[in-house]
Amino acid sequence: MKKSYIRILLVLSFISVLSSCGGNKSHNADTILSDTIAREAAEEQIVFESPDLRWKDLCGHVKQCVTKRFSAFKRDSVYVAKSVDPESYDTICFNPKGQVERIVMRANYNDEDLLIQNTTLVYDENGECVEGYDMLSQDEVFNVSLSRNEDGYLTGLLRLRPDDDVVVFGDEVEWKDNRISKYTYIEYDMSSTWQRRYDEQGKLIEEQTTYVSVEEGGENNLKYGYVAVDSLGNWTERYIINEYVNIDYNVETGRETRMTQPPTYFVERREIVYF
Repeated sequence: MKKSYIRILLVLSFISVLSSCGGNKSHNADTILSDTIAREAAEEQIVFESPDLRWKDLCGHVKQCVTKRFSAFKRDSVYVAKSVDPESYDTICFNPKGQVERIVMRANYNDEDLLIQNTTLVYDENGECVEGYDMLSQDEVFNVSLSRNEDGYLTGLLRLRPDDDVVVFGDEVEWKDNRISKYTYIEYDMSSTWQRRYDEQGKLIEEQTTYVSVEEGGENNLKYGYVAVDSLGNWTERYIINEYVNIDYNVETGRETRMTQPPTYFVERREIVYF
């Protein structure tokens, strides 16, 4: 049960101190600037983009993004977090060139704080990744392999055992029209591939996956709705409707039985810090 729960958290997450990115002011912090300087700064923020920022659905000169995910319930048409304490807490940090350099993922399971991912990427002066490692503890360190396509978009971020390069788990990404079209999460004995659908404004609105083994499988469908954005258009709150269909397959008769589970709900909130 614990392993299954962590897998769900990892899938819902789209990847050792959480504040390791430094202490730059948030975009909403009070500043004393002339109207001209403020306008120029805002314009610079809006036009700043990078492949890694697109990977995490961000724009502007982002330094750090913290995503908190809460189990939720639906009251009328509003999705309400069940607790003030998030069930997962993900931090991603970018360098001034817009390249991802830290990913930290934490989950709360039975009141236990679990460190799921603690990835560091090191770049040279030309922006090439020269080192990657993931350190869950002093005794649990993995190598990290990062790959990109010809346009610079991230296509793979894998954690490998240092002794034999076996994949512990990681992400594989396919792109179309500068957006992620397909996302695959890989772990020792399983993989889950998610097809994505966007609205006319380019917002992610649906992800769907199907997996089948010899005797069972399932279909998972995530639907997204957006509640709030900041002044640059980055979403700061959204809800997720998680719909799951269990599939039982009788090998002898070839008969498939499908059972739709009641939907579950989540609320995600992002705290974004800009350079």
